[in-house]
Amino acid sequence: MKNRLLTLAGALALAAVLGKFYAVPALAQAARAALVQDRDSMARNYYQTYNLNCGYAPGICITDLPVVPAGKRLIITHINGETLTISQTALWRMSLWIKNQSQQAIVDFGLPHATPSSTYVCDFNQSVYVAFDAGQTPQFMGQVNDNSNFAWTATITGFMVDLP
Repeated sequence: MKNRLLTLAGALALAAVLGKFYAVPALAQAARAALVQDRDSMARNYYQTYNLNCGYAPGICITDLPVVPAGKRLIITHINGETLTISQTALWRMSLWIKNQSQQAIVDFGLPHATPSSTYVCDFNQSVYVAFDAGQTPQFMGQVNDNSNFAWTATITGFMVDLP
């Protein structure tokens, strides 16, 4: 009987010693689990402007996009649309830049293929990767080289990221 009591006491002491050294790390690992979010996901913060347009202006036509909100950065990834000009060679360029800063275009593309008709339809479909910071106003501009009247419509897509 005394032998069994000592064996039981030894087993309890061994369990206490092992529990002291091995239970704490096991519990600490379970406590480290954290929930995370992909806050900068393109799908989470999708951005798109529909039906941007500028109708029959002479020479140059500029449209402002919404101001980038505080604490955000706008990433533009794609621009597509069409222009209507009076000649096949009239379209000079389509550009994207920051309002009230130097008129150096951030993205400058143009001279797409025109289809023959009395009014020339020029389609553009451009992949880009451009960033605008909080407080900046992106501008989209179309320009012809002969000061004639022209029009354009466009859709601009991208996403917003949170700034730390």
